[in-house]
Amino acid sequence: MSDQNQQGKLFISGGGNSDDTQLLDFEFVKSLPTGRLLYIPIGLQKNYIGYEECYEWITKTLTCHSRIVAKNLNIDMWVNIKKKRFSEIENFDAIYIGGAQNSYSLMKEFRDTGFIDLLNTFLNSGKNIYGGSTGAIILGKDISVLDESPPNDYHNPNGLKLLGNYSIFCHYKTVPMEKLRKFLTTGKRPVVALPEKSGLIVQKDTAQLVGSEDAAIFKTGDIDHPQPIRPNEYFLLN
Repeated sequence: MSDQNQQGKLFISGGGNSDDTQLLDFEFVKSLPTGRLLYIPIGLQKNYIGYEECYEWITKTLTCHSRIVAKNLNIDMWVNIKKKRFSEIENFDAIYIGGAQNSYSLMKEFRDTGFIDLLNTFLNSGKNIYGGSTGAIILGKDISVLDESPPNDYHNPNGLKLLGNYSIFCHYKTVPMEKLRKFLTTGKRPVVALPEKSGLIVQKDTAQLVGSEDAAIFKTGDIDHPQPIRPNEYFLLN
């Protein structure tokens, strides 16, 4: 990881629905000391009214777990992250970054607004960040892993680099494997490939796979012989 003093956790979802991610979501809700959560769904590019269904979704997805651990959730949703200050986010336990239509467009929004710096400060202050699908991909090193078409005004493939040199490939074995093959043959690795029914909990240099399906680590261009990662298994991001 880029900062050895980092204490916050990353929760990285493989991109499945609420049934697929329930084990990871349960651990995420347990990790919230006060239940205060900031939800950022801006990657879906909805209008302000359309975001209401996003709020309903996140509330339904996480509240079922909060009842189990007897913890009340207080979820704020931001659909505009321009001109924000750290003082406005420091009292949240975690930030949940939702998926997007395009990884480049989501990353551009975080860079253009300067919110990328707030995310780094937030994590290094001991708070947690959850990334789902595209929201997970931007936490890694290279966001070109899904071979998406970048917008005309933004071609930068750099992610937040919160997992050292690792990139995140979501929807493993659901999206065409040719996308991953193409990425690996360019020499851009290592990659953690996450299926929709599993995700990672990462703290500093240690990751744990949480879910019901195996993940895979690709450190070479050989797509047919990855290193398998089993549910509940720990591994080092080195």
